[in-house]
Amino acid sequence: MGIFPIFQLLYGDDGFARAVMLDFAVAIITFSLVYFVAVHYGGEENNRGKMKESLMKTVKLPAMWAMIFGIGINLSGISLPTVITDSLDLLSKPLVPLLLIALGLYFEPKLHKIKRLFPLSPLE
Repeated sequence: MGIFPIFQLLYGDDGFARAVMLDFAVAIITFSLVYFVAVHYGGEENNRGKMKESLMKTVKLPAMWAMIFGIGINLSGISLPTVITDSLDLLSKPLVPLLLIALGLYFEPKLHKIKRLFPLSPLE
């Protein structure tokens, strides 16, 4: 989202539209194919490789439903009431800082094979 104004400035509305379409295609691939592969081959050892469960987890992904719902609203031409759009806009403003705080709280760095970070210099 941060680079879209630069695309619009450099390439105009046509370039902006192309960048948004590319970003949208990447989002669809990420929340469908990439998520499916991550669920199917990652995770717990006893759940790995079970096709039906992996597919069901992918179908139940909230981001996928949000994209389907958003596409449906846009294609149908329905305009949401101002109360809903203003409320969603208000709720979306603190999202990025809250995500960064949550990731910071979740992140626990561990020193594992620290010697690989500092390779021997050729002079030694």
